[in-house]
Parts: sequence; C-alpha cells; structure tokens
Amino acid sequence: MLIERKALQTLLYTMLTCPCPVGEEHERALVDAFLSSDADSLDYDVFLSIADRNPVPTPLHLFLRFLADGRDIPFASDIVFSDVLRYFGGHYHWERSIQSFNPLTMRDSASYLIGHMFLPVAVVSGSEGRQALWKSDEASVLFTETLAFPGVPLAEDGLFALHLGGLVARLSVAEAEMLQQHALLLKDMVRLARETPEIDCSRFYFGRDHREATLFRLERNGVL
Repeated sequence: MLIERKALQTLLYTMLTCPCPVGEEHERALVDAFLSSDADSLDYDVFLSIADRNPVPTPLHLFLRFLADGRDIPFASDIVFSDVLRYFGGHYHWERSIQSFNPLTMRDSASYLIGHMFLPVAVVSGSEGRQALWKSDEASVLFTETLAFPGVPLAEDGLFALHLGGLVARLSVAEAEMLQQHALLLKDMVRLARETPEIDCSRFYFGRDHREATLFRLERNGVL
C-alpha cells in the first residue's frame, strides 16, 4: 500500500512533536528512510517494518488501525493526506489524548488536549511562525512558542495543521474547513477553548521546554 509523500511527512512530523513511546533508534530509522527518497508516493509497508521493531505500537500502527476501521476493505486504496488529517483531527485521537493525559508530567489538561489535536491555524502577522491562532464562531485560542517545521512553506496568509506547537503541514482552504468541522464535533473542545484563550506551547510538560525539545529531535534526526 502506498502513501502520499505529504501524508507520510505529516505523520512523521507529528510523531516528532509528541512524546510517543518510540525508541530513538526506531525514530531515526523512520526519518532516515523517508529522507532517503524523494518519491511522491512511498511504500507504507517499508515504514511499518521499521516501526514493528519498536516494542510497543507507534503512531504508524495506531493510524493504520484507524484507517482500516473506516474502510469496507481495509487496504484497498492508497493513503492520502486527508486520511492523516482525519486521524489527528477526529474523535479517535481525541479519546486517546484524554486517556494519555498524565497529571504528573503534563502541566494542564485543557492546554494538552487542545494542543494535541490537529487544528487549522493561521500564523500571526510578524511572529515568524512563533504565534498561531485558531478560531471559530464560539471561541479562539492563541498559541505562542509555535514552531514551523522544515519543508512547510510559511506564509502569513497561509493555513496550517498544528500539533503540540508544531506547524507540521500547510493546508488548503478546503482541508482547513474539513479539520475545523471535525474539531467542532469534539465534545468539550469549544468549552475548553473558551476557558483557555492562550496556550504557551513551550510549557506542555513539567521540567522541560517543549519547543526546545522538539527542535532537538528535529536536529537529532537530520530534519534541520
């Protein structure tokens, strides 16, 4: 089964923003395999075989389960960018985020839950990608200390998918609208957003600067 390059890049970039249980050697192997090819479509099974070496399921496994559950014939068609958007923007990921919240390591539940979902955001003018705004008719959230990922064209009039402070993909207007519709279906999302109008993306976790930790992972894996 093939996966579009942008879809796989977004999946891997999202992994690098998240403290997922992926070992450093497996994380590096996944990124190396991606960077070693410039093909528009890649064999997803190659990347799954690398992820299979990890002792616990990785985001690549969890995404595949979501994908299979949503199709009559699980792997009859290739993976496209919108599949990844739906996974990180919908109920499946929302419920996993609620289950994974750890009050001993994570500062604030509302900030984490909002920040852990793919939201369509616009970069704040003059911020050079370090501030982004999500808004709906009912609420808005200003994200500070955001980070534009390499290969994601940064433009102040652009729309982006945000995950734990990382601007991990550029969105079309239609893709942003699709993500917005999914976000507004999430139970309590609007209520949490009203109560959390600003989120500092460097402060998701106790004891470390999350933005700096993400930069370190990008550098360690040769993305920067």
